[in-house]
Amino acid sequence: MGKTPDSQTFALQFNYGWRSKLYLKSTPISYLVNFTPYINYNYPKRDEGSKRDVVIGLGFSPLGFEIQKKLNNKIGLVLNTSGGFILIDKTFPTDKGRRMNYTFSLSPGLIFQTNQTLFFLLGYKFHHISNAQTGSENPGIDSNFIFFSTQLTL
Repeated sequence: MGKTPDSQTFALQFNYGWRSKLYLKSTPISYLVNFTPYINYNYPKRDEGSKRDVVIGLGFSPLGFEIQKKLNNKIGLVLNTSGGFILIDKTFPTDKGRRMNYTFSLSPGLIFQTNQTLFFLLGYKFHHISNAQTGSENPGIDSNFIFFSTQLTL
C-alpha cells in the first residue's frame, strides 16, 4: 500500500449518512457520503532529495458504509468504510504521480450518545491515497488518525 514514509496529514471532513435497507445479521447498515473540503499532506518528496513538500486538496467519497452496535443505552461500537477520490493542487506525491488520486478508509471506534440527537465519536482511522496505477509512479500514502467527532441525528 502506501510507500511514502514520514508523511503528515490533516483533513477536515463532513459525512452524511442514512439508514439503508441492508442488514448485517440484525445490525442495520447505513450508507455514507463523505465530503473533504480541505486535506493537507506534508511529506518528503523523493524527486527533490526528500525535501519536504506540502500539497492541498479536496475530496469526495460517494461510496461509504457504517454499522453501529449498541453496548448499552449510551455507548456503542461503530465501524465505517469509504472510498472515493481527492483532487490535489499539483502532481502528488512525486512528479510522476497524478493530481487525481483515489482513497480508501476504514474507521473503528466508540460512539457516545448524549441525547436523542447528539453523539460523540472517538476512534482510529486508516486512510490510503494513491493514483491506483494511473500515473507513471504510484507510491501512495497511508495515514493513521486518532479522531474525535460529533454526529447530529435529524
